[in-house]
Amino acid sequence: MNTEPNLIVTGKILQIFPTETKGANGFRVRRFWIEHADNPVYPQYNEFQMTGERCEKLDNLKPGDTVEVSFNLRGR
Repeated sequence: MNTEPNLIVTGKILQIFPTETKGANGFRVRRFWIEHADNPVYPQYNEFQMTGERCEKLDNLKPGDTVEVSFNLRGR
């Protein structure tokens, strides 16, 4: 399985949520919303999440900061 990110989006952070701990094994998840405007007339809003040790990467960011998010689409 390819673990390299295959999609990249640049946008402005709208909100960062607190880290949540799920399950008995302490699995951590932290969600954040961004606004990206490939077409400024119709901005898009997306939610992303970081898991495990990556949750701390959001600690130094705040709403209004511009970020580049690289990700893979996966589902079950």
